[in-house]
Amino acid sequence: MRLYQDSDSVTLEVTDNGKGIAHERMTTSNSFGLRGMQERASLLGGHFQIVGTSGVGTTACASVPIAECIVA
Repeated sequence: MRLYQDSDSVTLEVTDNGKGIAHERMTTSNSFGLRGMQERASLLGGHFQIVGTSGVGTTACASVPIAECIVA
């Protein structure tokens, strides 16, 4: 797991060394968890990506822009 910030966004990256997720599994209509993560990141103006390689592992990455705070 890696959490980092650059000048305009915060990114969370989670990687495993397991068996990975088949591409067909990531795009099925019953993957509401993955779809929910994509929608939440999008609502915050960011993006979510997941890449799995069979036999190697899976990486999920969510990145959202840093909101500017205005203190009165």
